[in-house]
Amino acid sequence: MKRRINISILLLYVLGIIDSLFLQPLTEIFQHYMLLYGSLVIILLSISFYYKVFTRNDYINSNLLSIPYFWIITMLFFYYSSTFLIWASFSYLLKADYRTFVMSLFDLNRLLAGVSYLVMGLAFYAPKVFRGKYFIT
Repeated sequence: MKRRINISILLLYVLGIIDSLFLQPLTEIFQHYMLLYGSLVIILLSISFYYKVFTRNDYINSNLLSIPYFWIITMLFFYYSSTFLIWASFSYLLKADYRTFVMSLFDLNRLLAGVSYLVMGLAFYAPKVFRGKYFIT
């Protein structure tokens, strides 16, 4: 998993340089292609985490709700899934003159970002909250 993350980061740097030099100049336009790529990488790594959680027996004796990084990865997955969908359809929505709809989507994305940060901050209290009620020994 660490190797996949390191390869993804290296690819992100290389694609970022290519994007900045040839496709979307850094000083002229928001680089939403790189945001799409980064979002897709985070979504795929999150799915890989979920696959490992459900196929391996590492967490068989513990409650997933009491594991902080499960909450963090779940919120990253939800936030970047919405971000990916918004930015993937961004140019189409602007051409179709749905500006008020686009602004509503961005407001929803900001709300989801705030909720994500809140849940990620509170995730470290999950072992204390869920231990008494749901912890399996």
